[in-house]
Amino acid sequence: MKNKSDTQLVLEAKNGNESALEEIYHRYEKSLFYTAYKITGNKDDAQDALQDTFLQISRSICDIQRPEFLKLWMNRIIAGKCRDIFRRNKTVTVDMDTPQFYNQYVEERIDHLPEKELRFQTDKELIDYYIMQLPYLQREAIIMMYFQNFSLQQIADLSNEPLGTIKSRIHLAKKALRQHLAAYEKREDVNVNFQSLDALLVSTFAVGFEKTIMKMQAISMTNTKWTKQIISFLCTSVGKIIIVTSVCAVFGIVSISRFYDINHNVSNQSLIFKGKIVQTDHDAYFLFMNWAMNEDQLRLKTENEILEYQELYEYLKAHQGAYFESLENSGISTVFESLI
Repeated sequence: MKNKSDTQLVLEAKNGNESALEEIYHRYEKSLFYTAYKITGNKDDAQDALQDTFLQISRSICDIQRPEFLKLWMNRIIAGKCRDIFRRNKTVTVDMDTPQFYNQYVEERIDHLPEKELRFQTDKELIDYYIMQLPYLQREAIIMMYFQNFSLQQIADLSNEPLGTIKSRIHLAKKALRQHLAAYEKREDVNVNFQSLDALLVSTFAVGFEKTIMKMQAISMTNTKWTKQIISFLCTSVGKIIIVTSVCAVFGIVSISRFYDINHNVSNQSLIFKGKIVQTDHDAYFLFMNWAMNEDQLRLKTENEILEYQELYEYLKAHQGAYFESLENSGISTVFESLI
């Protein structure tokens, strides 16, 4: 099951294969949880969004017409669940793209230190804090681009927004982050050590993802048990009747035919590397950078090591996404290609 593509899993799940549905959950639960956590800024909300997302996936899996867009479809669902939770936590109607909206939310939901009292141990900790200060929809777009590695057009598709709107959000978000970093450097008389904001964002999300998942392992295990019970029930005759009834009465026929004309260079091919399945740029990038470390360490690698990791590098290069751009901006790509 673990070596099967998303397309194969969706087709089997549509035919009532409970194991395929469980594998979809296990394959994406961590990245979807982290996405929800970074969007909402709250672990309990992220957990609620994740559970609601997989309930909807269980109900709607048979409606998928393009199984190769599974990841995009699931992220569209969880982004919607996060927005629903965000709106439920508010008692007034305001524009979610305004800083005033987010600042009010922060004051209600988390402790907030005065700017002058902020101190950070690492550059990644610094940028992570200021990501959370972005207006809600700008933060959502940044996460989808630099963690989930979606293109601007894909983000527009999953959020039902014009491409120009998404471009504007990304531009404004990056402009705000640069301003925050510059102000912090000036106030603390320090230099933030990064070659490009794009590379720093990719690296920050990669490191944050691993740390968050380690801390949330207990929750993840509990949620896995809960989800198995839900999936098992939904696969029974009674469960299927409830699914059909709820879909017809509440949700209607879920259509994702809008993805038919998406012209993206999306590859769903997986890579088996050292016994691990690598299906996303995030996984490939993290494995590669854990090995390469930096330019100096990379130059010390043996010829056999270079050949061994070339397949992982080519996987990232073929996708030409934000993760490969990070390798290029950091100089790692240039060094590695000179060693091949």
